[in-house]
Amino acid sequence: MVSIDAAIECPTVGVTTTTRRPDFDLASLRKAEQALWRWLRRQYGPVRYLAFLEWTTGRGTRSGGHRRPHLHHLVKGLPSEIAESGELERELAQRWHRFTGDAFVVECRPLRSPAGAINYLALHHHKREQAPPAGLANVKRFRPSKGYFTEPLPALRETAAQTLRDEHLAKAVKRAMQTELLGEAEFEVNRGLQDAIAAALRSLLRRPSEAQLNLEGGADRAVELAELARRACSWVRRQEAAYPAELVNVAEAPVWNEDGRVTWQVVCVLGTVRS
Repeated sequence: MVSIDAAIECPTVGVTTTTRRPDFDLASLRKAEQALWRWLRRQYGPVRYLAFLEWTTGRGTRSGGHRRPHLHHLVKGLPSEIAESGELERELAQRWHRFTGDAFVVECRPLRSPAGAINYLALHHHKREQAPPAGLANVKRFRPSKGYFTEPLPALRETAAQTLRDEHLAKAVKRAMQTELLGEAEFEVNRGLQDAIAAALRSLLRRPSEAQLNLEGGADRAVELAELARRACSWVRRQEAAYPAELVNVAEAPVWNEDGRVTWQVVCVLGTVRS
């Protein structure tokens, strides 16, 4: 749900607020949070946030075995530039110390993409050792402010559920491809093989009498598509036997991705390799 929403309207800043005293309870944390967000809205307008509540592990050298609550926030409505300069983090630390009485550790990071927002949460959220302490299992940990989500939550939940179903389906088909072609599920199917399987699937679907499968949803959809994948793999093997590959010498050029990694793209085929 968070990922889908971030693709529609990306949060601009990630903020973590902490506590220091072992006896700092959730009621006190809630009051400090309310004061902090009231101040932020006075300063920057209609700021919205999605907060995730966690606890420290209690295993730190200075923790004394105490588990203290803290919150990670995805924030919309704040300019990322002030987070990048460090100005906002300094301001938040001063205010947070005033609102809590002693806590001053605040983290503030700019978020420039949906992937960055999700990665920010992945660094912190859902570590098992940061789950609620015993006796607080039912505490609300997912805390969106009013207006944070761009769509109604029921619609987002349904979209998220459908996305997960599609991902599970894709994994089932991919496992069938791997197992049928190589007899093992650990092999990573490369892009060329996926394209070949996709072409074979399209070819089969143009001939329903050969496919003989009902693709109308339901619990058996993954099983049916896995069967199609197996038939497509057989088609790929026949193609490989009919047109055996030969080694060729090619010229390649580097292509830089947005994340800074380089991939290589074939520019032209220079000729057959002779040995």
